[in-house]
Amino acid sequence: MDRIGANHVFARSQKDAELRDKLQKDPAATLKDEGVAVPDGVQVHVLEDTADVKYAILPAGDRATHEGKVREQAGKHLAPGQRLEMIQDSKTDVHFKLPPKGAAIPLTAASPGPIGAVADMAMKHAATYYYFTMTMTMTMTMTMTVTVTVTTTSTS
Repeated sequence: MDRIGANHVFARSQKDAELRDKLQKDPAATLKDEGVAVPDGVQVHVLEDTADVKYAILPAGDRATHEGKVREQAGKHLAPGQRLEMIQDSKTDVHFKLPPKGAAIPLTAASPGPIGAVADMAMKHAATYYYFTMTMTMTMTMTMTVTVTVTTTSTS
């Protein structure tokens, strides 16, 4: 499954209500329509945090390896009275969280230049561990040197 492509589609659903609605109704078909490969036999599930529940999606494999990291991070992100629900992916069941409605769309690999490269790296990491919404702050300083060569030709 192309998780990076799927993450881009889900990120766009923050500002696109029609796309969000399609993802909730038929996520696999919507992802396919958006050009994301969804293998036959794979069920795509969509989760959305509520006031009472925050979802954390664990990658397929050894749950114990990831569960401790998730619980450690949960304390930083749970609202008072909110509980953590951990869902684990498998070979045949994959899960995605809908981002909060109207939130700022994160940088993506489609962003220009080095910003896109950093965002692509972040998306690849996010595609492995789906603990919580990732926030990235980046400061860039750019120095540019321009050399201009002027050639004059005289005609006599």
